[in-house]
Amino acid sequence: GKGLVYKAMEAVLGIGNAKPVSNNIISSQWNDWAQGCQFITVEEIHVSGQNRKAVMDGLKEFQSNDELSINQRHTSAYSVDNVCMALYFTNEDDALAVCRETRQLMHTSFSQLFGSVRGLHGEPSPEQTSIGTD
Repeated sequence: GKGLVYKAMEAVLGIGNAKPVSNNIISSQWNDWAQGCQFITVEEIHVSGQNRKAVMDGLKEFQSNDELSINQRHTSAYSVDNVCMALYFTNEDDALAVCRETRQLMHTSFSQLFGSVRGLHGEPSPEQTSIGTD
């Protein structure tokens, strides 16, 4: 499943340098999990509700800034170097508020990358059968 990517990256980067992060944690005000982390996976991201833009702005900061402001409970906020990359998984079509001008995120689907499941098992996918049929 989706956790396989995290496990592979943990094997490459070392324990503590790759972390699975839940959708609730990624949108929380507390982000001390990001300090020193090189790679995260969010297995089911879905940003919804009235705070959708605020959460997206927080993700944008996380994805593009050289430094992160770490907000840890019971301490003052402090800055650290941002060394983290993220991979977000979702089954929702509208999981993130992404527009065409967004440069920090790439949106793709399994079928866009690899073809349909039917196409993976040797049968031509609908896209493959419609190409070059003249």
